[in-house]
Amino acid sequence: KNVRRSAKRGVEVREVSFSDDLVRAIVAINDETPIRQGRRFWHYGKSFEEVRKDFATHMEHSRYLGAFLGNEMIGFIKLVIGDRIARTSGTMANEAHRDKPVMNLLFANAVTLCAERNIPYLVYGRYNYGNKGEDSLTKFKENSGFKRVDIPRYFVPLSLRGRIVISLGLH
Repeated sequence: KNVRRSAKRGVEVREVSFSDDLVRAIVAINDETPIRQGRRFWHYGKSFEEVRKDFATHMEHSRYLGAFLGNEMIGFIKLVIGDRIARTSGTMANEAHRDKPVMNLLFANAVTLCAERNIPYLVYGRYNYGNKGEDSLTKFKENSGFKRVDIPRYFVPLSLRGRIVISLGLH
């Protein structure tokens, strides 16, 4: 429903290349408001060079999707694509365009991009963050079809003490 609503309200998504124009658009989205989700927004006020440095990582594996209203970019997603997996590495939309569910349309297009390239997994960071419980981002992920997947963490004993504990089976 929200994907159709966004498209009806004139939002178009297209793949964009990494360029100074993209960085300027990201800076404009970052600088729209100093407060997001009730907290100080840590990207607010970053310089062009800082934003360029942040988003220029993993260039050979990155794809950028931009949401446009006319010629103005009002949202974006950076996807870092690996073997059988794509991971978001930056998503943002203008607060002024909340009436147009921009992020829903961007993620629908990210799923389409993954399907076209036979990428079976799209990862959107952590499912939830700490003891915060359910928040609007977790609800968005749930409503968008993302599922929580717990991945076991393994630790390798690098010290002598760690090797002894492992060898004695005391871990």
